[in-house]
Amino acid sequence: MSIQNALGVFGALSIFIAVGYPSADRSSSFSAIEFEKLDPILDANTDCAEPSEEELKEAKEKLQKLVNREFPSSTNNEETSKKILEKYDTSVPVADKLSKTELENLLSDADIGSWLTRGCWADGIIEKFDSDGDKSLSKEEIKNALDTIGVSAPPAQ
Repeated sequence: MSIQNALGVFGALSIFIAVGYPSADRSSSFSAIEFEKLDPILDANTDCAEPSEEELKEAKEKLQKLVNREFPSSTNNEETSKKILEKYDTSVPVADKLSKTELENLLSDADIGSWLTRGCWADGIIEKFDSDGDKSLSKEEIKNALDTIGVSAPPAQ
């Protein structure tokens, strides 16, 4: 996310806080008309910048820590990708794929990005590893992502 886009989102949030926060007497609240003013600002700020090498390195380390912590019994990335789906695929019925929102939850658990940038991280990962174009990640695509990024199953204990 570029600085300009982040500032736009912060500006929109400032408007929300200034206009939408109820007064002490609770006589005013955020109206639909005021929300319509915010909508174009938020929509215009969805352009994501490429992460730096340092950000990618940090994300890899955080993802490895998550895998080690959450899936300690995994012996290979195929097993790890299966366990990732078991934990994060919350769709009903189970889709055996990670949606963008589910991937954002995984990234949040790994402490990758912030609430402002996590969607950009998820979009970039899906764009790079979604081989069938369905805007989600299957077990095979998750395994490919782990292998490509260089995240491995936890060391045997």
